[in-house]
Amino acid sequence: MLRGMGFGNNTYIFLASGKIYNAEKTMAPLLDMFPNLQTKQMLASEEELAPYKV
Repeated sequence: MLRGMGFGNNTYIFLASGKIYNAEKTMAPLLDMFPNLQTKQMLASEEELAPYKV
């Protein structure tokens, strides 16, 4: 969908979801198209994420 809207592979994507089941496999196509994908775990410290842990 993002490609269809004209977004190129230099687009930064910030993914705010929780842990993704089997992420290595399921996210591979998205990471191939958009290598600048970032998650909250990549951007925030463990201390910053602590209040949101279940």
